[in-house]
Amino acid sequence: MKQNWDDILSKFDKPAPDDAPTVPGKKPLKNAGVQPQETVDGFDIGQLKYTTWTINGSPREFYSIGELAKAVGRKAVTLRSWEAKGWLPAPKYRTPKPSREQIPGKPAKGKRLYSREQVLYLVAAAAEFRLQDYTAADWDGFRHHMKSYPQD
Repeated sequence: MKQNWDDILSKFDKPAPDDAPTVPGKKPLKNAGVQPQETVDGFDIGQLKYTTWTINGSPREFYSIGELAKAVGRKAVTLRSWEAKGWLPAPKYRTPKPSREQIPGKPAKGKRLYSREQVLYLVAAAAEFRLQDYTAADWDGFRHHMKSYPQD
């Protein structure tokens, strides 16, 4: 039987049907369905972990203070300090507060949740005011910029 190479090669150009298995075996590919990620000043926000919460009927991505700290190259305690000093706007959302007291004498509030927009704004500000370089950082400019964050 003589094979026509054009017919054989043309089968590879056709997309797989929707119900066709995409991966042989039981485990899916780790990179299957990976979408191009959004980058801000060279930082790939897609590498941060987020949780999805429904706000006013629409799902939104929220990031913990630890993930926000990773994005700007600092520790979470530093960002809490910035928030206390007024350099960082307080998050608009929190997780539901715990049912019982976590720290004696301190009211339970729930964990901070930062929106994608807040993360992108802070990452852009950290890059613009060179917060990674301790000797060249423009702290006054950063504080002024962060105070002008749009409160919606």
